Amino acid sequence: MKYNRPDSLPSITLKITLDVHVYITVSYDEHGICEVFSQGGKAKSKSDDKAKIEADLKAHAEAISRLISRALQQARSIEAREDILKTLAKTLRGIQGHAGGYNQEVFIHSVPDAIGWILQGCPNREGNLTLDTKKHPLIGEDDDN
Repeated sequence: MKYNRPDSLPSITLKITLDVHVYITVSYDEHGICEVFSQGGKAKSKSDDKAKIEADLKAHAEAISRLISRALQQARSIEAREDILKTLAKTLRGIQGHAGGYNQEVFIHSVPDAIGWILQGCPNREGNLTLDTKKHPLIGEDDDN
């Protein structure tokens, strides 16, 4: 099934602060989230090792985002898309890395964890995001993490 992407889509971008700033953009079509893009920013301090880590972080974030977008666009129904979001959020949440940080009073462990939180929080078109898993419309009770 080919996804017919409109020429323009509404989207929001959220900034997550780890050892680097990560910008995660979520785009919407008439059925909800249909694309995820992520871009790593500059590391807070520079060294050769940090530059290598930063490059790897950017590549991993882009790969995860492409896979999520592809999965969402292949969903055959709104319910299937919601199931995909729920599954991907739970799968990514809790992945540990060396670059963690607090965001909205929640400790984010890694870029995949940040993407999982955002998918779980399902930001709306106005950019409102809740990281409170107990109030999330798709995830419900957070019994796995």
